[in-house]
Amino acid sequence: MKTIDFAAVIAEKHNTEVSDWMLWSGWAVMPGCNICRLNGPSASCWGRTECHGYANGCGCKECEQMRSLSYQTDEDWLEG
Repeated sequence: MKTIDFAAVIAEKHNTEVSDWMLWSGWAVMPGCNICRLNGPSASCWGRTECHGYANGCGCKECEQMRSLSYQTDEDWLEG
């Protein structure tokens, strides 16, 4: 799935339209974070085109990169 597909799912879940913030180029794939994906427009972070916080399950490229690095094992680091 692509960002536009996830944005459509989130919008439909919360009875709203796909918004520009959902299509921000800073998202890796999934727009927003766990908080706004679950709570919708009532979430304080809904509509923000910036990092929503790693601890909140943010879907921005930087948070996804940190998550990817955290999944690597010690052996992965030693192979390089």
